[in-house]
Amino acid sequence: MEPNDQYDFITNPQATPKKSIGSGMSKKKIALFAGGGILILGIIISVVVSITGNQPTNTDYLLAVAAKQSEIIRVSDIAIKEAKGIEARNLAMTTKLSLRSDQSSLTTVLKSQKVKIPKAAENPKTDAMLTNATQNNRFDEVYLKFIQAELVDYQKKLNTAYKTSVNKNLKEAIGIQYQNASIIIGVDPELEGNAN
Repeated sequence: MEPNDQYDFITNPQATPKKSIGSGMSKKKIALFAGGGILILGIIISVVVSITGNQPTNTDYLLAVAAKQSEIIRVSDIAIKEAKGIEARNLAMTTKLSLRSDQSSLTTVLKSQKVKIPKAAENPKTDAMLTNATQNNRFDEVYLKFIQAELVDYQKKLNTAYKTSVNKNLKEAIGIQYQNASIIIGVDPELEGNAN
């Protein structure tokens, strides 16, 4: 090879350099592939966010428990004033006192986690049902049936919060609240996932 042949590519403009990757594609094709890749990546991210982002967290479950506690306490306050029989009045008083105590411990935990507890909303259907029961002289019967169903629902919410909690102290507090609700309802506590 002669020394001049080394620089032949500079002096001989007809010699074509080796093609690089993608040099055969036009700028439109490259832009189209890049845009398609970005679109696919966006779709994948959206799917992952929608799957994981819509799942309730333990905090959501704890807030649901707190809201249920507030409503049961509120309705029990009404029952303490309106109930005619000793059974309904005693159940209302026991329920109110037990859930107030449980609510206090749950509120403390939520505040320690810097969770803002929204003001409980009153259920107008419940109020209408209780007003109608009072007017028909059936308050005790309606309250007893209603509070049993509410306490069962409350237990379910506690159970879900229990299963999703990782904090040992929180699990213990929720387990106690579950047992308290069981005592009020008059059933044996069977908290799912309990190691006891």
